[in-house]
Amino acid sequence: MLWWGGMTIVSVINIGAFLRVRTKEKDASKTDYQLLLQRLAGIYVFICAFRAMLPRIDVERVCFWDSWLSSVIVGRSVATIAELAFAAQICICVASLAGDLAKEKVDLKGITRAIQICAKLCFGLIILAEICSWTGVLTTVQIWNASEESLWMIVATLLTLCCAVLYTKMDKQEREFKTLREKQEYQAALHSARGFLLGILILAPIYIAFMVSVDIPMYYSRWQASGGQLPGLPSMESLMQGFLNGCNVVTHEYEAWKEDMVWMAGYFSAAVWGSIWIGAHPPRLPTK
Repeated sequence: MLWWGGMTIVSVINIGAFLRVRTKEKDASKTDYQLLLQRLAGIYVFICAFRAMLPRIDVERVCFWDSWLSSVIVGRSVATIAELAFAAQICICVASLAGDLAKEKVDLKGITRAIQICAKLCFGLIILAEICSWTGVLTTVQIWNASEESLWMIVATLLTLCCAVLYTKMDKQEREFKTLREKQEYQAALHSARGFLLGILILAPIYIAFMVSVDIPMYYSRWQASGGQLPGLPSMESLMQGFLNGCNVVTHEYEAWKEDMVWMAGYFSAAVWGSIWIGAHPPRLPTK
């Protein structure tokens, strides 16, 4: 209960922080880019709070509370929406920064175009990961979930490489400004861009290491423990049965949750903070 209580408190704080960011300025004074990032953040923040307060282990149908809100179709549906929103936030930012860099440095248009294509590819891979997740949840064959996490790891690796290129190509020379306002706007834009890129470059390798050492092996070992059979195409009957399943086990016992506590704690806290920060400080490279 202490673990669940902590996640609930953090989720309430996260909602408060997001609402503060969202209402700090009137929408009329925000760019379309900032509004989009804030709306995506809102989706992620509220759904993560919902999932933190009603935690479940999808494949095993283990629930913290016995409620229809913990059913497969509800839980997995909202999770898919949230994960697509978060992935969209990151990919849009990377593509936008590449576009800004292309305007600043014409000789880098080839590189920036490749980064923009990579960002779109990454979002496509996340859609594929969500399909794997749904298949694993509905069929209870956890090699699909291991595949999902592997795709997330690949995406994190690709985006890290993109951000490394963007960071090294950024203009680090001091500029002269006609007014103090121009200087402040330039510094604010530079701060948001560097903050986003450095955040990815620092946190993504930690995430990748966690996926390789903990998350992917966890799902793989569960698949092996269940027999390790290679999955075939699921039948319509098995998919429908998976949709309709609720909770097989309702428990607060530590043993039932210990393997999933780590990723849930990080997912519903640090990832949400990152999403809120992006909404508050939309990363753009300063332009001349």
